[in-house]
Amino acid sequence: MKRFKLLFNVSDMALTVALFLMITGLVCMEIIIRLINTADMKGQPCLYDAFINVQMGAVWRYVVPFVLFYVLYVQKYDMNSAIVIRRKNVRNVWINAQINMVVAAAFFSVYSAVVTAVAGRLMTGKVCNWGEKFSRAYFATGDIVLNQPHLWLLVAAFIIDTFVCLYVSGTIMILIFWITDKQWIGFLVAIAVISFEHLSCRGFLSFYYTLKVNIFTTGVVPWKYIIYPLMLSFATALLTTVTIRRKDFFR
Repeated sequence: MKRFKLLFNVSDMALTVALFLMITGLVCMEIIIRLINTADMKGQPCLYDAFINVQMGAVWRYVVPFVLFYVLYVQKYDMNSAIVIRRKNVRNVWINAQINMVVAAAFFSVYSAVVTAVAGRLMTGKVCNWGEKFSRAYFATGDIVLNQPHLWLLVAAFIIDTFVCLYVSGTIMILIFWITDKQWIGFLVAIAVISFEHLSCRGFLSFYYTLKVNIFTTGVVPWKYIIYPLMLSFATALLTTVTIRRKDFFR
């Protein structure tokens, strides 16, 4: 709780409020455009479909850029010389930046899941209709889905996948900023990496573990949607921390 207070107190209150409003509005807009007011989609949507569509679209288009911009504002404060000299060494500066990134990624992942759950349930009127005819899953697979994933598993996969996408892209941003002393270079590189993976429909930093419509038939595979992203986040944290210890990137 103390870390949350420190994170939000560093930034301007107007910026924090604007971030919450934008994420809320854009997630709801994604559900409306992709599931409610669309002539191209066949079948009636449900809450499960909302989680898939928000993960496929709104997370990398809206949530990641806005959260990274917010974190960049916070990191600018943390990299201030008056703050840095209070740390014991360069490694502690990096670890503090990583902790802030983890806290921000965790908070906004859960918040995005809550907004999706509330908006998706209210807008679609159903939790899961994959076992019914005329559902979105029925038109996509040609048959009703008998083994629907548990809601808790779908929500857990959504939160973990969103968290890892935010954390990995945020770590790329901070690392580039750390090396070059240029804030916007890190931000643009991180956004470019995430955008390339999703537009090209391939990649292992943000696209591979994103919830997709193939879970109509495969379900929420724990290895792909939970274990792999957690391993990726752990490997990212370990690799960057070891690299920082071996070379003084801080300028």
